[in-house]
Amino acid sequence: MRKVFFLWSVGLALILSGCATDSIGNNSADSACDEQSKLGEFSQEAAVIVTPGSNFTDATTAFNSSKQSLAEALKDTSTKLKVYVSSGDTRLVSERTLDLAAGLETIQSSRLKKIGGEIERDFSCSRDLDNMLPEMDILSALNMAAQTSNGAPVTHIFVVSNGIQTSGDLRLQDGFGSDPTTVVENLVTNNALPLLKGVRVHWLGIGQTTGDQPPFSVASTNALKDLWTEIVEKSGGTVTFEGAIKLGQGNPDGPSVAQVAPLFVPPVVQSCRSVLTDENLSFVANTANFLSPSLASETFDNLKVQFGAQNCTGTLRITGFTTNFGSESSQKSIAQSRAEAVAAELAKRFPGLKSEVQGIGYDGTGGLDQSNRRVEVSFSN
Repeated sequence: MRKVFFLWSVGLALILSGCATDSIGNNSADSACDEQSKLGEFSQEAAVIVTPGSNFTDATTAFNSSKQSLAEALKDTSTKLKVYVSSGDTRLVSERTLDLAAGLETIQSSRLKKIGGEIERDFSCSRDLDNMLPEMDILSALNMAAQTSNGAPVTHIFVVSNGIQTSGDLRLQDGFGSDPTTVVENLVTNNALPLLKGVRVHWLGIGQTTGDQPPFSVASTNALKDLWTEIVEKSGGTVTFEGAIKLGQGNPDGPSVAQVAPLFVPPVVQSCRSVLTDENLSFVANTANFLSPSLASETFDNLKVQFGAQNCTGTLRITGFTTNFGSESSQKSIAQSRAEAVAAELAKRFPGLKSEVQGIGYDGTGGLDQSNRRVEVSFSN
C-alpha cells in the first residue's frame, strides 16, 4: 500500500508540475492541462462552491476543507462532482466523476485522494482563482450549482464560504440583521431564490472573517445561519452547518470584498469606562471613517446616557488601538485619527469637556488581528 501511495504521489507531483501557468494566467503548452475532465457513469450530481476573497481564504484552502464532508456524504454512490469558484462571477473549474465504493469512508482512502489530486490539478490549470471579480454572489452560485445537464439529480452542494454576500440580490453591507422572513419575501418578489428542490446543502466556514472585515460575534454568526437557513429551505432544500475551517493566512491578495458591519451591540460603561469594538464602532479599512455612521451615532448617544447616569466627570481620555497589519508608524497614525474621530463626536455631546487623545496602534493586548482593533473611552478625575 505504501508503494502504491508513493507512486501515486510521484505521479501527482509530475502532473501538477506540468500545469504551470504563464505570467498572465494562461495554461502552458504542456498537454497535461489540455486533458479534458474524465466523466464516467454516474447516478447523481453534486457540487462544491468556494468563495475566495479578502475577508475569507484562498480557493485551494477552501476546497481542501470540503474533502472530509465529501467523503462522508458521497461514499456510496457514483457522482459527477462539479467544483465552482464564485467571487463576483462564478466559474466551473472542475468536473469529475467521483466513484467511492462502500467502505471507503474517510479522507484517507486512496481513491478520494486521487480524485482530490485531479481536482487540484484542475485548479492549477485554471486562471488565477484568487483574483476574480470582487464581491460575493452566493445566491447565483447556488442556482448554477443546482443545474443538471443530463437529468441526474443534484443531491448535495458543499458551500465553503463565510456567507457574507455583498452583491447581486442580497447585499448584506446595506443592512445586516434584518428579519430573515422579510429578506426572503423580497428575494421571492425579485425571483432571486435558487432552485434547490431536494438538495442538501453542507455549509462550512459560516461567519468566519479575516483581514479588514470586522469579526462576527456568535450572535452575528447565528443571525447569518438563520438567514441562509430561511433562504435554502424556502428554495426547497435543507442545510447543515458543518463548522469552521482553517483559514490559513487568509487571502490578502484575493478580490476585495465590501465590509459588512456585524450585528449592533450597545456599548457597556462600567466605572466610567467603555471599550468600543467592531460590534458598536466599525471603521472603514485603513481610515477613520465610520463603516456605519448611523450605528456610530447610536453608540455615542448611548455613551452620553450611560456616562451621565454614572455621574462621570473629569478629563475624558480616548485611546485608539489597531491591528498588527502595516508598519508601526501607520498603525499609530490610524489609531490617532480614529481616536480623534471619536473625540469629535463626544465633544458634540459633552460641550466644553476637557479630553486627552492618544493613538497607540498595535500593542498586542487584544490579539493578532481584529481583536486588537478598539477605542477605549474613560473619565479620569
